Amino acid sequence: MQRGLPRLKPRRNNMFGFKRFVVEGESMLPSFKPGDRVLVDARSPAQEGDAIALQRSGSDILLLKRIEKIQDSKYFVLGDNQFASTDSGVFGFITKQEILGRVIAKY
Repeated sequence: MQRGLPRLKPRRNNMFGFKRFVVEGESMLPSFKPGDRVLVDARSPAQEGDAIALQRSGSDILLLKRIEKIQDSKYFVLGDNQFASTDSGVFGFITKQEILGRVIAKY
């Protein structure tokens, strides 16, 4: 198993562009702990510094990462816990299509 994976577990989701997930793993400590629940807005544009839910092309694993840099419409994402994160340092930039949405709440 790669370090920092899996990151998110889907919960029963509702309509209106919102999705709920439960955090797994430690790649986003201290901001997000295992067991934290997050609400993701698929309609809200993501910016540098935002925590996002993403799914890499060709993968069924959902990740929670933070946008570090946007360059040429591609996103470089990192985990807050650099010692336990599989992120763009490993798999490179992601595309906008791989972003499921921006985290708008933790509960």
